[in-house]
Amino acid sequence: MLLNMPRTQGGESVLSRVVRIVEAFGPGDSALTITEIARRSGLHIATASRLVEELGSFG
Repeated sequence: MLLNMPRTQGGESVLSRVVRIVEAFGPGDSALTITEIARRSGLHIATASRLVEELGSFG
C-alpha cells in the first residue's frame, strides 16, 4: 500500500524538509542556531524554526 505524503506548496514533502534539517548537522555539530540550520538546509528561517520546534517537542 502506498501512502501519499502531504506536500508543501513547492511540492516538497514535510518529511523531506525534516531530513534536510537533520542533514544540516555535520559530524562535529552538537548544536546549531536556527539561522545556521536554515542556511545549511536551504529552508526559510520560519520553516526551519517551526519544524525544529516541533522536532524538539518529540524529544
